[in-house]
Amino acid sequence: MRLLAAAEAADHDESFNLDGVTYRRFDPPARAVRLARCCTWLLRPNGTRFDVGATGADCFWGR
Repeated sequence: MRLLAAAEAADHDESFNLDGVTYRRFDPPARAVRLARCCTWLLRPNGTRFDVGATGADCFWGR
């Protein structure tokens, strides 16, 4: 999935463009090791957040 690859290559608060849409990586540092994240969050142009990794899994598994 191109969106997931682009999101993983971006740093926290870094914007990137894919297919004419600008996304921003939202992945602030965890406050503790036990709170490490397993999600790759992006901000859409309208400001809503979504987990691009979960979206890719849902598409793959047909959820």
